[in-house]
Amino acid sequence: MKNRFKKFGDIQIDDVGQYLRDYLKNYPQDRPQPSIYVGTDSTSKRGKVSYATVIALYDEFRKDGVHYIFKRDREVGKLDVFSRMWREVEKSQEVADFLEVELEGHLRRYTIEDLMVMKNPAGGYWKVNQDKLVTIDVDINPLDGGGKNKSHVAYEAAKSTLTGYGYRCRFKPHSWAANCCADLLCKGIGKKRSGSKRSHRSTSAAA
Repeated sequence: MKNRFKKFGDIQIDDVGQYLRDYLKNYPQDRPQPSIYVGTDSTSKRGKVSYATVIALYDEFRKDGVHYIFKRDREVGKLDVFSRMWREVEKSQEVADFLEVELEGHLRRYTIEDLMVMKNPAGGYWKVNQDKLVTIDVDINPLDGGGKNKSHVAYEAAKSTLTGYGYRCRFKPHSWAANCCADLLCKGIGKKRSGSKRSHRSTSAAA
């Protein structure tokens, strides 16, 4: 896991945990620490599924952009919609679990008091057990859309699993780390771009 990530331009990161610790250490002290999001997207073609997972660091104070790094995976085999959505969830959780260990003591963990007043973009507030260090963005639609939103088939399973493990999880249209950043990477776009970009927040509720 630690040497699977890259920056844009196909620049290899030897140790992603150390890279993120250094990033946080060198972050301007006059600002709150950035929030970290993990998201995965996938495409299926010719019996192969390509996955892209991003780790996105967003400055919630200045709201002036997001820095992200990524990894790609490819697996052979045709999957139904539920199975592919579930693999996206698994890949994001795998990275998030890794960061939970690597960033302990380096990234501030939200307290119960914090979570009680932190709004969930889908409505209401986060639960007090959702205190993991990172937030997982999931490229799944919480709405059935009259059967048009195919990814919805995995919504309840993904939500209950990630919430049960204590993760804050965001779904469409709020899951920009998955349905914008990872979407670009999965389609092979942006290989030569900078590792920092303006934040893209998805407004689409389809799929």
